[in-house]
Amino acid sequence: MQMWTEWRPFPGRLPEQQIFVIGDVHGRGAALEIALAFMAQVPRTAPLRRLVSLGDLIDRGSANLYAINAVMNAEQTALVDRVDLLPGNHELMLLDVIDDPSWANSYANVGGMALIDELDPKGLAKTSREVAILLREGVPDPFLHRMRTGPSHLRLGDLILVHAGLYPTRDEKVQAAFLAQGRVVTQPEHWAWIRHPFLGWTGGWDPDRQVVVMHGHTSAVVRPVHPDVFFEAADLCETKRRICLDAGSAGCEQVGFAELRGGPDPVYRVGMARACPAPEGP
Repeated sequence: MQMWTEWRPFPGRLPEQQIFVIGDVHGRGAALEIALAFMAQVPRTAPLRRLVSLGDLIDRGSANLYAINAVMNAEQTALVDRVDLLPGNHELMLLDVIDDPSWANSYANVGGMALIDELDPKGLAKTSREVAILLREGVPDPFLHRMRTGPSHLRLGDLILVHAGLYPTRDEKVQAAFLAQGRVVTQPEHWAWIRHPFLGWTGGWDPDRQVVVMHGHTSAVVRPVHPDVFFEAADLCETKRRICLDAGSAGCEQVGFAELRGGPDPVYRVGMARACPAPEGP
């Protein structure tokens, strides 16, 4: 089964690095393991190999702690030199519950119950306060710290990496203000939550249309599919200058990822790891 697209030219500049990016995981340990192992097999092409997680490592699937630890330790699992963790809306909701237990029921109802059950298989945590303590003590401190204090996004040359997307404009000052928003519970026009009008925007993110946004949050596909179906839905670089690496992990064992290589002729390719039954043809 083909796990990558062919190499495609990147329209802007990229640093001279080998960059791997992984989309929403949602606790899908089997698909994540395949993706990281496949990255580890890719030969080094630059002095710096890095992995960027676009967020939503947790919730819905049953291997949330594995997902956290495997990505945080990607120096071993994917043979990279650096790991950058960006927060998704599910990580922000996790922090909200830890800080204010009154959010526990809301969090559980949007996928957080999977993490709660993993930490408390006997269901001993009965109250919202007990759930908040369970999450605070059960989720690795280094991960929580990075979700609280790390950047909302990452810019590498003309590549912007962010969980949900950008405000649809070519005005750099407006984009900077949008990305500078704090960690909120929920807000439609926010870097961890936005869907529309970001998804339909075709005007580019800079006057020269060189900037590309790589994001997750909104599934490019919502069911088990052949990789070619995901590739077509995910790679909208030509028309919308965005690439979506959410392969529907909220509902099935599929994880999207990408590799980018900088230099004088920067290129990229999109990949998908699948650990669930699906048609073998597109």
